[in-house]
Amino acid sequence: MKIILIIMVLSYSSVLWSFSLTFEGQCEKQDWVKESARTQWGGWVFFPGKGVAKTEDEAWLRAEGSALEKLVGECQFPHKEVKNHERCVEKMGDDHIAYVRLSLLEALCKEARYASDDLKKKIFNEALNQRYKKFSKLDAKETFQTVDGKTCEDKTAEECYQWGRHEFFAGDQGLSLNFFETACKKGHVNACFNSGLVAQKLGMDNKARGLFTLACRSKDAQGCLFLGHYEKSAGEKREALEHYKTACEQGAEEACHQASGDFFESAQMALAREYADKACKKNHAKACYNLGQAFGEKDLTFTEKACSLKLAIGCFKLGQSRPAKKMEYYKRACELGHAESCAEVSAILFDLKQEQTALFYTKTACKLGIVKSCHNSGLLEMKLGRKEEARAFFGAACDMGLTQSCDLLKTF
Repeated sequence: MKIILIIMVLSYSSVLWSFSLTFEGQCEKQDWVKESARTQWGGWVFFPGKGVAKTEDEAWLRAEGSALEKLVGECQFPHKEVKNHERCVEKMGDDHIAYVRLSLLEALCKEARYASDDLKKKIFNEALNQRYKKFSKLDAKETFQTVDGKTCEDKTAEECYQWGRHEFFAGDQGLSLNFFETACKKGHVNACFNSGLVAQKLGMDNKARGLFTLACRSKDAQGCLFLGHYEKSAGEKREALEHYKTACEQGAEEACHQASGDFFESAQMALAREYADKACKKNHAKACYNLGQAFGEKDLTFTEKACSLKLAIGCFKLGQSRPAKKMEYYKRACELGHAESCAEVSAILFDLKQEQTALFYTKTACKLGIVKSCHNSGLLEMKLGRKEEARAFFGAACDMGLTQSCDLLKTF
């Protein structure tokens, strides 16, 4: 299990835990408790977990942690829309046995995997992340408490790997790197990749590059992807492309997308389309959008898929291309954070004389950086008799350089 997601998202804001129900006893009557691996159907992905402990609280922690370990490995970090509704606990002798099955829409799992830093802040589930950290510390500490000191040379690769995780969560990145590197030398592929991530975080780029090379040679797709990033940043575009192609064939959607972009830049359009298609088939939203826009799509099938995968610009383009349904698509794009779409919705509603609703969307567009929308928010607030609110929006527009708003401020 890789920990890239934890390294990248520890600082993001918290959101509330999903509401859950607990059913006492007779867990065996629920078919899902028999599952031990992730399953998928109806557009949803399900991640089961089981925990056994002397106390009910610890049993829940172990069950949730086990489920989160599977989720995090696939989705990169816990999305705020993760559902935690399927839960069951029973007592057997002195032990409590807890079962949990987390669920998340496949599209939202993909959204988390490729989210920008700004989007991560909006969709990151801090409560679940804290729960996962607590489980990871407990699991590593109790399972491998025989390790002592700064080295694990006399331990197995898995023991070294688990202590690398433990020290990382405990905040000692240097010691974490030592354990991961030892595990890597002992043949633990995930440890090679995680060593690279920790080295990268510590600013040890040459070491990170070497560790990603080891991971890639061991057929680790993410290792090849990150090695490609390093080669590209060093100006070695040909080598980077080869690593992207390798990672793509091993299942890394982002690598297929990167390869497509490199082929596009060198005007190798057939190959660019081929790799974009590979990425899109793996539900990479930007690749689907590129297929729809850069390669002359006529029926908007790929643009529709990009929108369904929650790529805001895809929904916006559908709104432009389908006037009869533009309101639906612009609203969807606005909800996904596309500023221009929010402004378009506001304008349509204003023309329909739905000024209160129009104000909501123009305020949203203002918050997303559309200066004209800040000005329009001020005008609508003035019309509604809310002068202080109007002053605030005119002030924001003035600060962003709109002279018209600055002039209106002088009248207050």
